[in-house]
Amino acid sequence: MKFKKLTEADKEYIASVYKNKDLTWDARMNDLCNKFSVSERNMRRWCSERLGLKERVEGIGVAESDQYKQAQEKIINTNKKVYLISWAQNNTKADVDLINGMIAYRDFHDEDQSEILIICGRYNNFNTLNGQKEDEYWDPILTPFLTASNVRLNSNLQVRGDIKIVPTNLNPLNGLEGLSNDESLIVGSPSLHFKALPVVDPTHPKILLTTGACTIDNYSQSLSGSKANFNHSLGFTVVEIKDDNTFFTRQVGYDKKTKQFTDLYFNVDCKNAIVRRTNEIEGIVLGDLHYGEHDEIVLNKTTNVLMKKLKPTSVVIHDVFSSYAVNVHDVKDIYASYRKEKENKNDVFIEISNMLQWLETISEYNVVIIRSNHDDMLDRWLKGDWRSYPTLKNSEKYMEYALLTLQGKAENGIIPYVINQKFPKFKCLTRNESYKIGGFQVSQHSDVGPNGSRGGGVNQFKKLSSKSIFGHSHSFGRSLGAICVGTNTKLRLDYNRGLSNWTQGSVIISKETLKAQLILFINGEFTTFK
Repeated sequence: MKFKKLTEADKEYIASVYKNKDLTWDARMNDLCNKFSVSERNMRRWCSERLGLKERVEGIGVAESDQYKQAQEKIINTNKKVYLISWAQNNTKADVDLINGMIAYRDFHDEDQSEILIICGRYNNFNTLNGQKEDEYWDPILTPFLTASNVRLNSNLQVRGDIKIVPTNLNPLNGLEGLSNDESLIVGSPSLHFKALPVVDPTHPKILLTTGACTIDNYSQSLSGSKANFNHSLGFTVVEIKDDNTFFTRQVGYDKKTKQFTDLYFNVDCKNAIVRRTNEIEGIVLGDLHYGEHDEIVLNKTTNVLMKKLKPTSVVIHDVFSSYAVNVHDVKDIYASYRKEKENKNDVFIEISNMLQWLETISEYNVVIIRSNHDDMLDRWLKGDWRSYPTLKNSEKYMEYALLTLQGKAENGIIPYVINQKFPKFKCLTRNESYKIGGFQVSQHSDVGPNGSRGGGVNQFKKLSSKSIFGHSHSFGRSLGAICVGTNTKLRLDYNRGLSNWTQGSVIISKETLKAQLILFINGEFTTFK
């Protein structure tokens, strides 16, 4: 039907139905669309543009449900030390075992000092009764924990339960960058995402992350629904409040097959509500190392605290060597060359020896060295003319390594060669090798993309057919099945001037659940847990 054919009586009918608060919005639209044989899009246009009915009246639904009102009015105690935050879809069953596990984990950290927060999520795929959609509700087991408000847990972190993100949105963090000034944000979404934003002072990072879900997957039979179903991640985000300025946060994945989740040092048997210490993990992927430019405090706590307590089966290292002594970008910079000469930091033999000495400290582990661009830089240096370099102290090593290259003894590069000479059991991967830990492909550094193209980070790697963990960006990132580790370097090096999104830390892979967890360091610390 065309709008111009409507009678005055028709227009009055449309207005009366549109404003009828005794009907839900969907019921009103269905009535009008069926009566006048038009699509909902056209009917909404008639109402807003032709008839001037600007206000969308929600009627019976979330805005008027007691559950949602209570969630909006919920007063959250911001003096607690631990928060477990998840997301729940309306008209959908909660995973009862996961909720029981979260309650057990909350109580383990002292109920008086811990709290569970469940963000109210909405999706239009309601169950139907006699052809009519049900009123919106949330699983009653979740009612004590529901929140739909904005809460600041300390001066640097907000939980935005008031932001409603469509659960089929596979880029839920897009557009949120400027919502909170310098504060970090946690928003509710059933898919896992993590983004670090550029800031002036990287010692106080600004991060955006999602929660995971505590309700089962329940989407429409459409393309977007199928994608959402595939990426639906059961779990939650844990937040530790150290003080008003410092917090630590981790995304916790739940394995519905074994009914367990693992957070850092603790594994929870959700079926039986048992919390126990875990002292072994499947692997750890270290943030880019750049030995010699590393942060001593962060690296020591990673190896002597985190790894000592969790005993990883495998240790994966990106950019193990920095090539600072022979960085090809500094060859024509006479001031950089002078500074290195004065500080005695332009001796490649010393830099390699220091790297090997550190590797000796972790030789008890199954060590995997990823072929990376800073390791490659030494080989790029060999392609130059040693006589043209500002210092000649590296000439003998240049000749030694050049001969190894000519003889084909270092086909995988000089750094892998010298490492395997001292540590023959270490696995030094080539660019073309596969290596998986717990289903995650960990063999790529990400400086090189598919078919030799330039690497594209998370957005490129999330399109791959398998889950992956990679490095290179020096910034934590997570989007669906792709994870980028942070860095173990100092947060300020010669080449990251100005705004920076560098974040320090590593990724661990649980032995019990094979879920990956980002371990973020803030000012040399990563947890308050003992």
